Order: sequence, then C-alpha cells, then structure tokens
Amino acid sequence: MKLLIADDQMSLHTYLDKVIEWRALGITQVKHAYNGKEAADIAMEFMPDLLIIDIRMPELNGIDALRLIQSLPRKPKTVILSAFDEFEYARDALRLSVAYYLLKPVDAEQLIGTLRELIREIQSELQAAVERKLEKAGYKSDYSDICLDVIGAAFETIGITHYAVSSVRGNLPAGIAKELFSWASDSVIPYSFLLKEGSGEYIFLLGFKEELLQEQWLEWCELRIIHWRVSHPEWEAAMGISKVGTKLEALPLRVTESIQCSKLSFYVSDAVIGFREAPISGDTDLWMFHEMEKAFEGKARGGYQSEAIEGSIKDLFDQMRSRRPEPEFVYGVCHRLLFILTHAFNREMQQTPNVPSILELKQFRRFDNLRRYVYGKVDLFLLDTFGNSGKQFEVMRRIKSYIEAHCEMDLSLQTVADHFSIDKYRLSREFKQEAGENYWQFVTRIRMEQAAAFLKETNWKNSKIAERTGYMDESHFSRAFKKHYGLSPKDFRGKQEEG
Repeated sequence: MKLLIADDQMSLHTYLDKVIEWRALGITQVKHAYNGKEAADIAMEFMPDLLIIDIRMPELNGIDALRLIQSLPRKPKTVILSAFDEFEYARDALRLSVAYYLLKPVDAEQLIGTLRELIREIQSELQAAVERKLEKAGYKSDYSDICLDVIGAAFETIGITHYAVSSVRGNLPAGIAKELFSWASDSVIPYSFLLKEGSGEYIFLLGFKEELLQEQWLEWCELRIIHWRVSHPEWEAAMGISKVGTKLEALPLRVTESIQCSKLSFYVSDAVIGFREAPISGDTDLWMFHEMEKAFEGKARGGYQSEAIEGSIKDLFDQMRSRRPEPEFVYGVCHRLLFILTHAFNREMQQTPNVPSILELKQFRRFDNLRRYVYGKVDLFLLDTFGNSGKQFEVMRRIKSYIEAHCEMDLSLQTVADHFSIDKYRLSREFKQEAGENYWQFVTRIRMEQAAAFLKETNWKNSKIAERTGYMDESHFSRAFKKHYGLSPKDFRGKQEEG
C-alpha cells in the first residue's frame, strides 16, 4: 500500500512519521510533497493508494492539485488535513470525492482510524476487482495478460508476495465451501479469492504476505480441513493444493496442479493432497481400459461363466486403481460395465433393465466405495443369473475380507450391507450359514485379534489402538478386550513382554 503526504509544514511530516507505524497499517511506501505542484507531479508517477493533503500550500493549493490527480486511472483515497473549517473548501472536497476532511491540529488516533477504514475499503474494492477478473478467467480457463495485470496490481497494493491455488471437492452445497477460506484472516494467509464454483468444486487463489514453505502451506490447509470437519460433519470435503508460487504468469499451471490433486482424492483418503508429478494418468492409458472393456463385453455376451466375468471386472478395477484415470472416465466405465452386463443376459426382456445412471454413480465420491457398489451389483446380478451355486460363499468371502481390512471403520450390519448392495437380514442369515458364527461375533473377533497384534508389535497407547480397531473410546475398548481375552490391554501387553 502506497501513501503520499502533501503539506507545506515540515513539522507535520516529521510528526506523522514519528507517531504512526505505517507498516503496521499495511503501508509499505511513503512519499512526501511540500507544495501542491510537487504533490500532483509525484502522484502521477508514484500512483499512491492513499493521499493525505493540505489545502493551503504554495505554487498550487490542495484543491487544484486534486483536480489534476483526478486524471489518474485509479484515484487515491484522500484525506484533507486543514486548519480552515470553511464551507467552500468542504464543498470542493466533496466534488473531488475526498473521503475525509479533518481539521488541524492533527489527532493521531483519529487519523489512524481514518486510514484503517480507507485501507479496508481499498482492499475490499481490489478483492472485488480481482474476483471479477478471476471468475471470468476461471470459467473460460483464459488467463490473459490483462487479467494477470489486474491481479498483479492488486497484489502489489495489498502487499501479497506469494500465492498458491486450492481446489475443494465434495458433496458440498453452493456457497458452503467458501467457509474454508472465509474464516477470520490470519497472519499466514490473509487473502483469498474465489476462482471458480460449480458441481461440488471450488477453486481458490490464496495470497501470502511473506514466503511460505510448501510444508507450512500443507499444514495450514490441514488445519482448515480439521476445523471444517468439526463444524460440518455432515459434508465430505477434500482439498488439492498447488505449489507455492511468486510469478503470476504461472497461475494457469498452479490452477491445473490444484485441480489434479483434488481429483486424486477420488483414489486416496487424505484430506489434503499436495502437488506431485502426474497424479492423474493422461489419455495415453485410456486405450488399455477400452480394450479391457471390450474383453469384458465379449465374455458377457459370449455366455462365459460368472468366475470369468468377475475376473475381467476385477482386472479392470485393479488397473484403474493402479493407473488412476480421471474420475469422470471411471464413472463412465462403471456405467458401461453395468449396462453391458444387464443387457447381455436379458436379450429377451420386454422392459429395459434398470442401469444406474452416471449421476447416481457419482454419489460415490471415492474409488473404493464405487468399486464395492459395482461389485455388489455384479454379485447380485450373477447370483440371479447363474443361481446360488458358489455365489453365496464368494459374497460372504468378500464381506469378511472387507471387515478384516477396515477394522477402524463403521462396520454396523446396515453399513456393510449397503456397501455390498445386499439386504441386511439376508447378510446376517447367510453370513452365519457360511462363517459358522454370527456377524457381530466375527467383527468382534477380528477387531480383538487386530488389537492384540497392535499391543504385541507397537507401543501405541490404548486410545490409539481403540481408534484403529473401531471403538469410540478407550474405556469401551478396554472392556471389550478384557471380555474377549480375560485380560486388560495393559496386562496382556505386560504378559507378552514377560514372554
């Protein structure tokens, strides 16, 4: 923020420099003029954001100097300091859009309050101007020189030296994701600009007043996400962040980095994902997936057995998990798989089979959840098509594998039934038939075995082990463990150490 002080009294300049900490107000450059003509000349070259000016000065009075300054592309917010409380001066000041008319002798506190108010106005106007440019650029992905010049001028005025881009994705209603960056500004990242909003995705440009290491930027975002999840547990959000940059011509690249990272949240569970090279595979891998789809369609339409069809689907999902194509592409693949499967075995049907739409599939914002849903649909379809032989065992085997791999998650009967698209009563009945124990006995046994392994192999506290084995609190975990093993977690660990 730049300030020009114009007054013919040297003592006023000295006084203001002594009693006001300009940098504390965000003013980084201060210049002085001692008559009206000098003030106008300096203003033309210096382009101040703020102007403090006297009226009665030699060579050119303050009012006439302001008339010349009116020709600037962006006029400074102006405060007149005058010893004269005259209506004519006040009227002329109003015509020249002077913000404040203060009388001498100067009240430093009053002037500081006035400058703070004007600085807030400037920041608000600049933020609005930048967001207008960014909104247009974000939707068209067109960051022209004019757009970058506007942003650069705003950054210089506000004092932004570094920036980064963040993309927020999730099942978020319009307007709510901006809360991630609209909480009270802090000294680390005081400025945020909305680049783009739509379809559950929000892209922000964040400005820093000092150099910020990538690790600090990542940590700041993780704290924001934690705050967000506490405030809005009903909404799921993940954040992709770009590298920290200084040169605005690299802004389009920073935007691309953040979008690619946010898309990676489809595959990984991290709440905040920092930029890494090629996080999402490009078009070069798509031919392979199309070939695998064709192979699957050939088996489905050729009447292959269920094991061959399931094997094709598993191979395809394993490759997608490994190579990480665009989420949109994965949704399309899943829709086509289900379409091919239902139509291949229902050629004689009068009614068109009910195939989930891509929009319905997009409710699954994580790859693993989508895969489980598709597997469940395929299992049910093949069970109906090929009969019960071997299928019940296979479904229960998958459910047991899921429980063993996700001890820390919600494993209620309803939740797991929903994951596998199976009725919970059917799950309970068939699970006991296949496993020889009821569902909750199995879940508890697996969790206890996992807890025992943690007690043997780590020095984790009971609270962490409880969390990693799906228990809400340490006391509940300890009671369940003692009931299962006849020993408290502490005694169990002690016995293991003695052995």
